[in-house]
Amino acid sequence: MSDMLRLVVTRSDSGATTQLEGIKPGVESLQMLKRLIRDTESFLHSALEAVYLSCPHHKDPSLIFKTAWDGACCRECEVELGWFCPKSPTRACQYNEDDADHEDCIHCGDPEERK
Repeated sequence: MSDMLRLVVTRSDSGATTQLEGIKPGVESLQMLKRLIRDTESFLHSALEAVYLSCPHHKDPSLIFKTAWDGACCRECEVELGWFCPKSPTRACQYNEDDADHEDCIHCGDPEERK
């Protein structure tokens, strides 16, 4: 018997299906599954970061649109960039990170915490 877990993802026109193979009862399988989840999260974070960094919205803010919930989202990479700000050159609210008391956008003045 193998001591490996295998995550199989199958993509088709109708979507993706995921299947986990190699699960055996017991604590060892649970620990392996937790490691798999942690490693998968790390991989996905790295992959999303690479997509985000290579996206042209960094040079072309016209790709940023306002979502129904007032967020700023990129049409190309579909990354949420924060709150939409029509006055910001990046079209997303920006905050002064050096000033702990200043929690308002430096362009539009709206607070970072919205109701």
